[in-house]
Amino acid sequence: MMTGSKKSRPKLLAIASILTLALSACSSVNGDNKPDPAKSAESNSWQDTEKDQTYQRNQKRPHSLPAAALYAPADKEIYDAGERTAGSWFIVYAVPQADQADALREKLMSASGYVSDGETSTDAHGFVSAHYSKPGFTVLTVTAPDPQNAAGALLSLEIAAAAQE
Repeated sequence: MMTGSKKSRPKLLAIASILTLALSACSSVNGDNKPDPAKSAESNSWQDTEKDQTYQRNQKRPHSLPAAALYAPADKEIYDAGERTAGSWFIVYAVPQADQADALREKLMSASGYVSDGETSTDAHGFVSAHYSKPGFTVLTVTAPDPQNAAGALLSLEIAAAAQE
């Protein structure tokens, strides 16, 4: 594997951090984020309120994601998905064995018509990223160790509509 360029590393680290935080937060977002009056003043700190929230994963393809943007395999369940902004989406797949992540990434990208830019990078934490593109869309894929399954991995796809000129 080649190491990534220095300009792609900050984006990879940001995505890896977001992915790690989202997965470790798979315990809560109640929506109101209000302190519980029943708790003492000492326990109403910001950190305590964060512990009380639950992150709700979305296991459905975002409705706003065009069908042409990404092949949807019928045999793979979405671990989490959503729309970041208009024209920017993410889909995460969990695989039970880490060595299956590369095969899934290649299957998704080739079936969707994407071409790799040939650059793959791996960071010190085991996160592997690769860039793909096709007319109208770009994808940054990040494979990360699954914090819920030591043998598994998570494959995150950051999909963006290409800017129209």
